[in-house]
Amino acid sequence: MNDYAISLETRDGKTFAFHSNPQESLLEAALRQDILLPANCRSGSCGSCVARVDSGLVQLTEVSSSVLDDAQRAQGQVLLCRSYAESDVRLIAPYPSDKVRLQQIIVRKATIDRLEPLAQDTVGLWLQLQPHDALGAGAEFEPGQYMELRVPGTDQWRPFSIASIPNWDGALQFIITLRPDGLLSNHLRQQAQVGQTLEVRGPFGEFNLQETGRARWFIAGGSGLAPELSMLRRMADWGDDTPARLYFGARHDTSLFLLDELDALKQQLPGLAVHPCVSRPGPQWPEPARNIVEAFRADLAQAARKPDVYVCGSDRLVAGIRDAARQAGLPDPQLFGESFGAMT
Repeated sequence: MNDYAISLETRDGKTFAFHSNPQESLLEAALRQDILLPANCRSGSCGSCVARVDSGLVQLTEVSSSVLDDAQRAQGQVLLCRSYAESDVRLIAPYPSDKVRLQQIIVRKATIDRLEPLAQDTVGLWLQLQPHDALGAGAEFEPGQYMELRVPGTDQWRPFSIASIPNWDGALQFIITLRPDGLLSNHLRQQAQVGQTLEVRGPFGEFNLQETGRARWFIAGGSGLAPELSMLRRMADWGDDTPARLYFGARHDTSLFLLDELDALKQQLPGLAVHPCVSRPGPQWPEPARNIVEAFRADLAQAARKPDVYVCGSDRLVAGIRDAARQAGLPDPQLFGESFGAMT
């Protein structure tokens, strides 16, 4: 198997070198050699791992057109999570070198503590990390980050945002949308059980709380609630009284979940308002139909001071919120987004 030399030059002129083979993405190749490049979804949906091919041949597989359009591709831009080397390659990155971390990614073992349905096609997965010689027993991460879980019996990893908060007990909670043909989805449906051991690695990601003094508006679609729930739990744990709103959207009211927990969070966070948005509610839903993007658009237009906006969900939701924010004059640095693909 060919092994190609890859170099990536950052905006400030520093170069990171690694090798890749045609069977692994450039992002995965760098990670295997303890070079952690900026990335979030790892499924071609968020655009965080963008770079430009300066020389060499790269095969680019399926990516979302909302983050990499035809014009950008024509300029040589690629997403490293969906790029495979076919020769030696030189890449130009749009970020500075301090965004690249050189660290060993340690694989840890965890035991399934709970696995239960939360809504239609959505499950909650609670893991208990096993103690590690170097890392101890705790679960250390920043709220908003994600971990990767290995699909048992394969070399495939899948990213999931963490819904819990950092703790010394090693407890991790995930909210997972089950896909019809997803590798891990099928395992969770058919084989997973309490007590089973899984492998996890991470944490990864730059989707984190920012301390700006501005109000925080969170927009979550489906399992996109997970990282924002972690952020809200952290705010409650720290007694953070920053005014906050949560827009939690779904097509059907039967797809919403953890509403009781969100009500409890409102008691801990007096400045928190929760707005469930259901576009096609059933007859038992007590509120009128609301599209989450349009609800956000209307409220943002009335806001006296523009908040920081955190959005997590499908690439369609993230694109819709981004367009609405820009139309309302929200500066780009006040919008923090993470989208997810459909490879679970």
